[in-house]
Amino acid sequence: AAAAVLPVPSKTAATWNPLTAFKSCMKRYACFSGRAGRSEYWFYVLAWVLIWMACVMVDACLFMAMPITEATFWVVTFIPSMAVAWRRMRDSGLCGAHSLWDFIPFVGEIAVLILACRPSSGPNKYGEAPADPVE
Repeated sequence: AAAAVLPVPSKTAATWNPLTAFKSCMKRYACFSGRAGRSEYWFYVLAWVLIWMACVMVDACLFMAMPITEATFWVVTFIPSMAVAWRRMRDSGLCGAHSLWDFIPFVGEIAVLILACRPSSGPNKYGEAPADPVE
């Protein structure tokens, strides 16, 4: 009897999800060069918000709402968050310094939100379009 031959799965690029985006941004902790596509940026933001909410719940349950884990999380992720926002601005063809608008309460945060929604601009002066993650 002939043995059935199963196709070998090809090694292809993974797709962005909150976990891969968060891990990618943490690995590139202080990398302000290059570009970050919309998927990488927004999945990182989603993961950040979910983890932050978990930290708030831990603080509420264990530390009588003192923001111990929340503050620790914020300190640990401050530079990676700034770096991915910087790279996102560059991906849309803007100078990365536009991400600094985020330090202006309310108005600046809305401006960065709007600018982060801009589409990628293809190859630009900041390099080639960002690649998908690789497993």
